[in-house]
Amino acid sequence: MLFPLLLILLGTAEFGRYFSQQLVMQHAAREAARVIALKYDDPGMDLPTLQAEAEASIDNLLPPG
Repeated sequence: MLFPLLLILLGTAEFGRYFSQQLVMQHAAREAARVIALKYDDPGMDLPTLQAEAEASIDNLLPPG
């Protein structure tokens, strides 16, 4: 009786963790796309600098590890 209940509890926790990670990744991708869209036509912005700024915006959003 304990095993099915434990299985349901752990399955629910794992689904919640997966769903949370999915939301964080969607938000990070959206933020990087926003940075690129806002700074793409900037005359002083070259591609490596633009990529570095997009990666920096993602790094600020993702949890460490």
